[in-house]
Amino acid sequence: MKDIKKKLYFFVRHYPTYDHFAPIIYLLSKNKYIDLNIVYLKVNYAYHLDKHHIYFEKINNITIIDHTKVFKKKRFYLFLFIKFLKRVSSFLLTQIIIKLIFKIENVMEVECEKEIVSILKRKIINTKVSAVFDYAASERIKELKHLIYKSGGQCFNMPHSVWIWENKLRCLDQLSFNTSDSFSFGTFDKKDINIIENNKTKEILKELGVLGKNIKLFGSPRFANKWVMNKKNILSERKFICKGNIKVLILCPKIWDNIFWGEFIRSVNLFANQKSMSVVIQRHPNTSNLDNKLLFKDIMLRDNLQFASKKNSTSELIDWSSIVVNVNASIFFEALIKRKIFINLNHLHTNQFFFDSKGAYYETKNRDDVVDFINNLVKKGNIIKYKQKNIDNLLFKTVYKKTSNPHEEVVNYLENFSL
Repeated sequence: MKDIKKKLYFFVRHYPTYDHFAPIIYLLSKNKYIDLNIVYLKVNYAYHLDKHHIYFEKINNITIIDHTKVFKKKRFYLFLFIKFLKRVSSFLLTQIIIKLIFKIENVMEVECEKEIVSILKRKIINTKVSAVFDYAASERIKELKHLIYKSGGQCFNMPHSVWIWENKLRCLDQLSFNTSDSFSFGTFDKKDINIIENNKTKEILKELGVLGKNIKLFGSPRFANKWVMNKKNILSERKFICKGNIKVLILCPKIWDNIFWGEFIRSVNLFANQKSMSVVIQRHPNTSNLDNKLLFKDIMLRDNLQFASKKNSTSELIDWSSIVVNVNASIFFEALIKRKIFINLNHLHTNQFFFDSKGAYYETKNRDDVVDFINNLVKKGNIIKYKQKNIDNLLFKTVYKKTSNPHEEVVNYLENFSL
């Protein structure tokens, strides 16, 4: 008979982490034999506005440990000053203010994380717990993992995205891939168990020296079919409203991922020039107000074009759309699962996916392909309909393994893992 609760901690840094951990936490919250804890780590993230937080804080058997609120309260005037600087930066195009904000926030991140780890040490010491992290590097997290292992516990790593790349050096600031330094991909303790999404990630982890026994391939819980199709009801997501005959959602790429930004803007303008299209642009969440002003200064403003608010989740926008336009964001798997017309602008970056479309979606090789796609849709009224079989084959190569609901497999694994 079960009478002792298993202690399980989820360490959440920001929206991507919450987004990928949420399907697991949701199912685990139904198990009364698990003492479920969610720990917030980033003082500069507004957790109270996150829809995952709003939902989970109402669940009785979930404890949310949020020291960031206490940290901010103690330094009220400093954070008020940061808020003021951000307001100024939204009007003045100056890198000096942006760099100052960045520096102050980084210092606050480190100091807050130190306090959080200090508090958790007292909770965890001499207690067997399981803990789930993402791959982010941090000296404080390394220290916490060491304590968990010392107390007989186990740490798990789960990604906050899906690895989709053939090449490893996908970012502008990456010049080498050092197999002796795991921080070039993520941070791992040799005892960590890594729960991963596809064989390409497995290949990279092995190259980095992670033992095969510590790699568990289940697929991506974030893109579990049941979760994707039901989370709007679970999290009470809003319905995005924007009228238009052809509803086009354009997902902005990460600017540091070897992107031809000028050509991206030209592609946006091609779509916006079509009066029959209602075009919504979702800016990448990691770009600052200053970056956005500079990046989009050449956009041709049209009555049929608008920028989505930060309050609108990508899922809400995908539900609204009839066409999803992407460059390098892995969220596009949700568009395929929801059977949206999907086009990937492959010609806009130098990185390569480790897979190809294989009849699952439309992909471009050059600007001509974008024009052809638009003409076929607007002038001829037709578009290629891709077979579900092709889409399924792609999904099982990238985000699924044995089943289209990997979150259930991961939960079963965690529930039955013995310390």
